[in-house]
Amino acid sequence: MRSLRLILLALASCAAMQANAGPRETKVRPPVCSVTTIAEISARIGEEINGKFVPGDPKDVGTAIRYANGVGGVSYDYVPAISERSRVGDRVRLCLVSRYVGCPKGDERGKTYLAVNLRTHEKWSLPDAQHICGGA
Repeated sequence: MRSLRLILLALASCAAMQANAGPRETKVRPPVCSVTTIAEISARIGEEINGKFVPGDPKDVGTAIRYANGVGGVSYDYVPAISERSRVGDRVRLCLVSRYVGCPKGDERGKTYLAVNLRTHEKWSLPDAQHICGGA
């Protein structure tokens, strides 16, 4: 009887730990897709000089992109398909392919999008933020 209680207690503890395990990535099936356009292409980070934002060199600091539908993408790496060959105004097919669940309330970061530039036919996959939900 004592061993049965210990087993039940262990199972309850595991269930409680999993409930509070924190964010975890889950695939979006089927992916949620739409067609939009590129609104902005820039470096991931920059600095303010004399009250004006000056982006860094994407080859050094990574690539960022913003789409007309409000979705953004960011990479610590340089993405030539975006920084060199895509243009503002290019149509893209943008698909939400994964997201994090178990995030703190109100923290929506951690979505990953697959994009296909409909002019160049190149594709890339980027997260919507530099950190997942619950991160820095």
